[in-house]
Amino acid sequence: PLSVFAREIVGSCVTPDSITSARRAIAGDVDQMVDDRALYDLLIRPTLELTRSRHLIVIADAALQHVPFAALLDGQTQRRVIETMTVALAPSASALEPAARSRGSRSVAAIALPTGDRSGTVALPEGEVELADIVREYPRSVEIDAERASLSAMADAAASADVIHIAGHTERQSGGGDAALVFRGRGAAGGPGTWSRIGAMRVRAPTAVLAACDTLRAPLSPQTTALSLGGGFLAAGANDVIGTLTPIADRDARALFSAVHRQLARGRTPAAALQTAQREAMAADSRAWRAVAVLTNRIEPEVRGGFP
Repeated sequence: PLSVFAREIVGSCVTPDSITSARRAIAGDVDQMVDDRALYDLLIRPTLELTRSRHLIVIADAALQHVPFAALLDGQTQRRVIETMTVALAPSASALEPAARSRGSRSVAAIALPTGDRSGTVALPEGEVELADIVREYPRSVEIDAERASLSAMADAAASADVIHIAGHTERQSGGGDAALVFRGRGAAGGPGTWSRIGAMRVRAPTAVLAACDTLRAPLSPQTTALSLGGGFLAAGANDVIGTLTPIADRDARALFSAVHRQLARGRTPAAALQTAQREAMAADSRAWRAVAVLTNRIEPEVRGGFP
């Protein structure tokens, strides 16, 4: 876990063999830090047990939710974290449970949210092609277009799928500023897809992929306590949620999420699938991969790493 205080950050690293902790002094607001090397030195380097790890699960303070941990750069080796290990986020240590061996992902429910004039949002012309790319990867699929997309349709489709994919927009709600998935007509029956409404549902798909902006970021407000949309899917029963820390362009989203699904359909775990997709994007000189992360509440059987 990584905890931020007024003048320091306290981190701990737990592995099967040891527990270590470290404290680092900070000056200024850590939530304004964006330098990959400086953040590595502050957040990762003190927990040197990670040098022997192949998998990393990060439990970070809310002030660090902007940090793309996979992209942090070791100035000594000139390698980013994702080049040496898989990276996942977790809401808390108490939420983590051992995962059973996966049989792989054989089916997908692909849902397109309305964009453009139908929803008063920016059009996403790559969205339909993205869904077509994705459903081709799986032996079984259900595709729900923007006209039929709703919370209830999503839950029904997820009941028999290994993976659920949702592509579209999010918008901030009034009041606490919670993000919501934008369904048809916004005010139509079913209403917006906020984390709380999703968390109260039963989503049986083990893996959710949220191809929309800011789906892994919760609003920072002293007046409210809220989860991210990804946290809502975990609360509803998903084991892993692949989503975004920052906005991502339409074309970049298609390329990156299609690559993720190619790996999921081959039986890779969500963290491993995302790692491969991110490495491919790095090799193609794209920076969009930094926007995407995986939120989990499971420790895979093969994991031998720690979580700082």
